[in-house]
Amino acid sequence: MASFHSVFQRRRSQTASTPPASRGHSSRSAGPSGSPAPHAQANSAHAHPQPSSRSSNTSAQHTHRRREPLPREEEVAFSAYSTPSVPNSLWYCSDFMIGAGMVVLQPATGKVLLLYEPRHDYWFFPKGRKDIGESLEQAALREAYEESGYQVEFLPLYLPTNAPIPPAERARGMQPCAEPFYASTQKWAPRRRRRQRTDESLYPEDNGGEYMVFWYIGQISADAVHHADTGMPDEKEYQSHLLELDDACARLCRCRMDQFAVILRMAYALWCRTTAYMDQEATAVQEGQTTTETEDN
Repeated sequence: MASFHSVFQRRRSQTASTPPASRGHSSRSAGPSGSPAPHAQANSAHAHPQPSSRSSNTSAQHTHRRREPLPREEEVAFSAYSTPSVPNSLWYCSDFMIGAGMVVLQPATGKVLLLYEPRHDYWFFPKGRKDIGESLEQAALREAYEESGYQVEFLPLYLPTNAPIPPAERARGMQPCAEPFYASTQKWAPRRRRRQRTDESLYPEDNGGEYMVFWYIGQISADAVHHADTGMPDEKEYQSHLLELDDACARLCRCRMDQFAVILRMAYALWCRTTAYMDQEATAVQEGQTTTETEDN
């Protein structure tokens, strides 16, 4: 993971030298309480004027107070496993998508599941948008089955998640869980929207947006059966391959899916760490039982 930042390009906010009036969609960075762009204020009939010079032989002249641009938001460096922070944002529902992805391991063999699309020659993980009324967990399992042909289950692992432990379980401490272990964003450019409704007033044109994906870790058994023809019409050519870790990462990087390689290595490391810890715990319990039996005898 030491090369993490060489894989990702640091994502930066717009330079402070660009005036707010020249930025596209400036209201997104300002938020509901942000200041309007200077040109909008200058055109307002309700702007507050300042007195002109004291000359009485000219008509009243008004100057307008220009608000200073908002200070540039400081970028925050997170852990070595993440890219830096992104600007605080506010997106309307037509400007974002929410999806779920799955990294699938086969613990019995130590192999990983990778999908291949032969027409465009690229490797990837199962992922996709969640349906209306569907949870992210349901979407992750559904997408994994539809795109890979395998019935996938979650693989609970020890994760440094920020999700709180439920009050009833706090006495036990942190336990393996199936929370998302990564979240990713990817912007898309304006395009022709494939309409789901005919009411243009409710469904505006596609001006681009952000695709947010929450990544989970799943597993299949050693004797998992592959089912054919489980995907959508545009997914029929997908191929599923069980590969060694290094081989899978190399294939991802060859088709410029370096971000997926980072995600895969982290999932694998979390699985190895969890397995090692649970083995240590089991050994300690076994040794404790043996010691107790010896003392009793």
